[in-house]
Amino acid sequence: MNTNVKAVVFDIDGVITDGKKYICGKEETKSVSLKDLDAIHMLKAEGYIVGAITGESTPFAQRLKEELSLDFFILGCKKKWEELQKSIEKYHINKTQVCYIGDGKYDMEALGQAGLSVCPSDAIYEVKELSKHVLKTPGGEGCIAEVYTMLHHGVGAGKEKDHNETIVQRMKEHESILQRLSGDAERTGALSEIIEEIVRCYQRGGKLMLCGNGGSAADAQHLATELVSRFYKEREALPAMALNVNTSSLTAIANDYQYDRVFSRQVEAFGEEGDVLLGISTSGKARSVIEAFKTGGRKGIRTILFTGELEEDAEIVKYTDLIFKVPSKDTPRIQEMHILAGHIVCEEIERSIVENEREKRRG
Repeated sequence: MNTNVKAVVFDIDGVITDGKKYICGKEETKSVSLKDLDAIHMLKAEGYIVGAITGESTPFAQRLKEELSLDFFILGCKKKWEELQKSIEKYHINKTQVCYIGDGKYDMEALGQAGLSVCPSDAIYEVKELSKHVLKTPGGEGCIAEVYTMLHHGVGAGKEKDHNETIVQRMKEHESILQRLSGDAERTGALSEIIEEIVRCYQRGGKLMLCGNGGSAADAQHLATELVSRFYKEREALPAMALNVNTSSLTAIANDYQYDRVFSRQVEAFGEEGDVLLGISTSGKARSVIEAFKTGGRKGIRTILFTGELEEDAEIVKYTDLIFKVPSKDTPRIQEMHILAGHIVCEEIERSIVENEREKRRG
């Protein structure tokens, strides 16, 4: 049995039906494979969370909802990934533990996010390209039954992607986000403002502090190093410090106070009015970064945030002067854009500093 998958969620039309409408008088009829009904009952009996999300709200769909008695059954929904997120959160399941089965364009976001993405053999081309497994079975002919076999015995998938397909898919995701960024004047403008802010900081004799957790911590010290050492050009070292590199300070502050204060305590110690603090948080929810921004604001330090798509009422916004937001909620893709943006920032800071030095020498 596949122990990683905890929930099996599927579309209705084109998955457990063949996606066709049969009209008899004023009645709409559709067929469902008995194999799928049996598979649904077996999945439930084995402890899987089983749910359905359909764009339809027809009498047929209503009746199916009543008869199947699934853990959740959402009708009339086009934004399926949003509803899937809400549903799995109730069962304390993350997206990597979800097997999602879909066949059409409204299933694509959910398929892209699910840990195991599956589609019928007659799904649309784009869905087949996106899905990790393409079944041998067409819609309405036993898709859930084939998925049950695949989960229970580890066999039965018509096609399992090789590494190259995943490589190409992730590169396409990266490219898509990059195109959205480069074509968005507001986001590129925000990055330009960030560059100008840090250049002004250096011109008035200030320093740049950076902080982040996990992969964002690595990005923080990476970017600090580019400025202290050099990026492209030979020039004077620029004062930049990552607040996540001193393990003695980090562990002492976390132990003596709490982890939320690991950066704010250092901002209190080292930060001065006119400095800049750049925090990196893919979600914008990192408590340690929020607390650092609060302290920075009280000391007259300008705060810059690198993040992803934020919730409308995100707390950190109140304490942030400039924001660069990546149009994604996928952590790896956000991190990839952060390091790209960081490199651009370093390049342009360096160029501006070198040009200013050259002008001074000429003067």
